[in-house]
Amino acid sequence: MPVAQREENVTGGGFELDIVAREELVQEAIEALLKGPGVFISGQPGAGKRTLVTTIMRQLHGRALIIDLGFPGSNSAALAFSKILDDCVTQDASTRFMALGTVHALLQDESMGLPIIVFVPEHFKLVPEAVAMLASLSLATALSLLCTGTITPSTGHQVHDELTAAVHLHRIQLHPLDLKATQRVLSLHLGSAVSRRAAHQLWIASGGQIQVLRGLIQDWQERNYLLHKSDSWVVGGEAGPIGIRSRHLVTSVLDALNEAEREVLEVLAMATEIPLNVLMTLCDAEAVDAVFARGLIESRGKYSRTVRVISTYHSRVAMEMTPPGRARSLLEKFRSLTNSGYTLPSLTQMVWEQSSGIRPTQELVDAAAKEALANGQLQLCLELLGNAEKSGPEIELIYLEALLRAGYLERAKDSVRVLRLSLGSRHSEEFGGLNTDEVASIFRLDFIEVLMLSRQPATVWETLETKLDDVRRDYEKWSKEHSERTPVLTELAGHLDLLEAEICHRYGELPRREKPYNHPQLAGEELLRWQFLHNRQSIRSGKTRLGLKRGRELVMLLQQERLSKTASQQVKQELADLYLISGEWQEALGVLNSAWVGGEESPRLTEIDGLYSAVAQLFEADPVAAMELLSVEIEQLRLYDPYGHLTLAAAAAALAAARLKTPDAGQLLAQFESLDISTDWEISQGATILHAGTKFELGRKEEALEQLRQAAEINAERGIVNLELSIRLMMARFGDTEGSAKLYACAQRCDSSIAEKVLANIGGSTKTNGERPSQHIADNWSMEHRNQSVQGYSTAELIDTHALGSHKITSHTARQEIPEQDSQQPSSAALALFSSLTARQQRIVAEAATGASSREISARLHIRVRTVEGHLYQIYQRVNVGNRAELLQLYLDARAAMQRPETTLRGGT
Repeated sequence: MPVAQREENVTGGGFELDIVAREELVQEAIEALLKGPGVFISGQPGAGKRTLVTTIMRQLHGRALIIDLGFPGSNSAALAFSKILDDCVTQDASTRFMALGTVHALLQDESMGLPIIVFVPEHFKLVPEAVAMLASLSLATALSLLCTGTITPSTGHQVHDELTAAVHLHRIQLHPLDLKATQRVLSLHLGSAVSRRAAHQLWIASGGQIQVLRGLIQDWQERNYLLHKSDSWVVGGEAGPIGIRSRHLVTSVLDALNEAEREVLEVLAMATEIPLNVLMTLCDAEAVDAVFARGLIESRGKYSRTVRVISTYHSRVAMEMTPPGRARSLLEKFRSLTNSGYTLPSLTQMVWEQSSGIRPTQELVDAAAKEALANGQLQLCLELLGNAEKSGPEIELIYLEALLRAGYLERAKDSVRVLRLSLGSRHSEEFGGLNTDEVASIFRLDFIEVLMLSRQPATVWETLETKLDDVRRDYEKWSKEHSERTPVLTELAGHLDLLEAEICHRYGELPRREKPYNHPQLAGEELLRWQFLHNRQSIRSGKTRLGLKRGRELVMLLQQERLSKTASQQVKQELADLYLISGEWQEALGVLNSAWVGGEESPRLTEIDGLYSAVAQLFEADPVAAMELLSVEIEQLRLYDPYGHLTLAAAAAALAAARLKTPDAGQLLAQFESLDISTDWEISQGATILHAGTKFELGRKEEALEQLRQAAEINAERGIVNLELSIRLMMARFGDTEGSAKLYACAQRCDSSIAEKVLANIGGSTKTNGERPSQHIADNWSMEHRNQSVQGYSTAELIDTHALGSHKITSHTARQEIPEQDSQQPSSAALALFSSLTARQQRIVAEAATGASSREISARLHIRVRTVEGHLYQIYQRVNVGNRAELLQLYLDARAAMQRPETTLRGGT
């Protein structure tokens, strides 16, 4: 039977996902086979070895004689050749030598002059005599070998070692698909764009394994989870369902495991993620290696190594397939580990007990729900508490907070009313006679009520301010009367400060009270949320460098594993947000791209990466790429938008269309204007900036300037310096000739490299030309607008008034207003100095220019800290600078020179 007909395909039909994924390797393998002596294709299970071989055979059909040793009955030549290999086991050396001539003649006769290829599948057992004969024939150029083998990562062992040692075969190693390759393959196979949320979920669920990916696609399509909307493929929620095909593919892998290997997977399925040393204590070491080799588990962490199942679907199915008695014995084995220092988290222990047939106690369920809420697993928290009898006010409040943060506003309102009747009020006569815990529960309910009020679109800031002041006044009065209950007071004080910070940030207000960055009354995830908000507010108030520095420090703590595992879901997201609101678009794109490549580390960031990348590319003068991303991401957000990003995406699409002069620009603008404005201040202000840019592109200049002028004044009144600076720079780009004094004053209040460039540009233009700074900027703007084509005219010049806008003012001034003979100074001199550095030194300078410390540069470039510092000393000497500020200026001047078309950079030696 031909190989193409033998191939198992549980999904049915001719599913060519593997070929699409490996198409660039097919021709490489065919070329090696035709030249000889052959190819060895290796990789972990699920990497697509068998289908790659099938594709190669299909393409060589009619161009070569193919002998498949796995199925010798496929043709007469394969049958005869297989018999000769079997016979050589019982023959002596002289007889085998004589048989070589017979085999050679047989093959030449059967091939009729075509190349001869022998396929040796990995399950085919080769005795030493057969290896010797195949090697002799291959070396005599009578045939080429096509072999497959499975790599075991833990030991490096693979099949056919003897044959590959005897014959120098061309090697092709297949790996599971990475995230970007998965999206590319899905788009090609499905015939249209796939949202990044959909690609990410499919990649996570399949572990990058093609066999699992193909089943998931069909299961999700049949269950109406993977949907085709306006020529785009999108998903309908946070996680897709398990279907018959994806379940079968997982269970077939589990069925192939022996008892010891299956025990490894069962432990990991229920423990989710545990330290490697604990797993090695619980399970057989060889079994752990074997399961790792099958691609089912992975190791994480740099210092304290942990392991987990590579796909949530493997975990869920394996857990369901574990008999209760076996689960109970494994749980007892786990509990017997007294010296490991590891205790089961509440969530994990509850899963073990449920699988063991033990009904978890209410205390354990409550602890698990509390843990789920702290980890941000809102749906799980609601699932645990939704149908259960609440054991007390604390659990009622946990359930209520989960409802509110998950967006179930109406259900939260009902729960608040019921709980208020149960707990009472601060204003009731009974309040003074309640014990401390009961009073604390009333205050927590008050906090949640204020938070709920802040999520309602019609609520204005003055209402919230009054509510917050009222709650804080009563709390401070009560705390003075009950100062002996320190733990309760501490917890409430921290929660109140965090609540006020969240609401102030959402409504575009600066903090009303100065609190330290390391809040003394907060810990764990709540302290991290506080620090996120603190950094954002630092940037809003003009302390941009401080906010970015602390954001980078949090990422360093994450990389050093000094933060909890759940923090990884938020820290990179936060750093990307900090760069975005600071206007550092290139840095933001760097974080976004790194998260997209390694997206498993930060699902939320990865899943909104499409929108963020589109907006950043729009600001970086690439509206075509932005529109390609936005077209699919808008469809995804229409179906599932938990964070309210649709208005920002719609505004970005309208601007991209206007930039490209497409006929539907006006229609997209109208669609944006029909949407409700987001209550989140940063999203609404970002949409306003994009909205004004669209109006300007459509010729409505005065209307755009008036809209920006109003936005700038509003942010100035609130003291939000970063947004005011962005908007005023954009107004200057649009030709505003009256606002330079306010732009200059705003830049003076902002501690950032962008503000420094604005100050230098405006001050320099006044001194050198004697003209009004606003007129100077407007003249530059009009020259750029005349000299650039639609494709080349940078939207960054128009909108990204942070990272490129002010810098472009300086670089365009140097290029356009200084005579040609003088234009080589100072930027060309800086470029010459920069070019004199080695390639490594140039990379160190580029990292140092971002404000990275020597230790951060060491981590990014994978070199020792002492080496970094030594290079910096040499760099200072070579380019004659005395500090990092001068080095930064030299780097910016060199980069400005590099932007000229005729300029290229060649690193030194």
